[in-house]
Amino acid sequence: MKSTSISDEAEAVVSARNKRALEKSAAMRKLLSDAPTFLLADGPVTAAKAALVDHLFYLVLDLIKRGDATSLKRLLDDVFPWQPVPVSEDVFFVSKNDCIHVDDSAFSSPILLYDFSTSVQPSTSSSIWEALNYLKPTGFDDLVRQCLGMVIELDGRQQGEHLESYTITALRGSIYMDYHPMDIRNAETLVHESGHNWLNYLFDHFGEPLPSRPVWFSPWRGEERPVAGIVHGIVAFSFVVRFLRSALEFIDLPAAEQTYAMSQIKSQVARLSALRSTFPEVLSHIATPKLRGIISDLYYGAFSDDA
Repeated sequence: MKSTSISDEAEAVVSARNKRALEKSAAMRKLLSDAPTFLLADGPVTAAKAALVDHLFYLVLDLIKRGDATSLKRLLDDVFPWQPVPVSEDVFFVSKNDCIHVDDSAFSSPILLYDFSTSVQPSTSSSIWEALNYLKPTGFDDLVRQCLGMVIELDGRQQGEHLESYTITALRGSIYMDYHPMDIRNAETLVHESGHNWLNYLFDHFGEPLPSRPVWFSPWRGEERPVAGIVHGIVAFSFVVRFLRSALEFIDLPAAEQTYAMSQIKSQVARLSALRSTFPEVLSHIATPKLRGIISDLYYGAFSDDA
């Protein structure tokens, strides 16, 4: 029961990702006469390169807004000695301690931007690394590697503790997440948050305008949300359900992980089911027929063991 819809949209997602990275790089050149361009200079625009461009762009923009010329010069002096990001590195892991907190009311979640002046360059090893091994056998490797270039690790959590994770629309190729000793929970978070980035890239590709009204009750937030919020919940949790079902089928999970997966599937299917009566109306506010079909297939597929 591997996911089948991810690879179908790969070209659109990668095209939107690369176009965005090139636009951000061009915007930096307009802001700065000596903007660093080497991040995209050699080879294809990997997810990691796209994420780094986003982080550098918003760091530069924040320093310009604050008129901090000294810090801006220091940032660029630190960035220039970098070598181009190796093409093979497609997911970087960064500690929150290697990031700069930017206080900007334009973002609804705390925005932590990679501190390019840190002595520690992004790594491809972390406590979350093992979770990547859950992706290929379940068919979700493509989703994560197309949509995710950087993981900002927040805090370590133990069994029973709440896990915090989120994405920021402006940083399409990054996710922020706590990490857990249970690998399947880390893998689930990677899939969930990558689903948000995946959908944002598809919105970009189709130029989809999403209205802020009307609103519907979200079974995840417990409050009313506009079409974008409802659809994001549907896509992210539909991916989670399909991923966990595939993990149960294709991976020899430890008993505790099996129990967690079955419980989470039941919980999220119940929340998705709560939207059955309103889903057609929500979908009607998406203008692009192709996008409506993609979201509909994901939603209804979450209810089938054959999805």
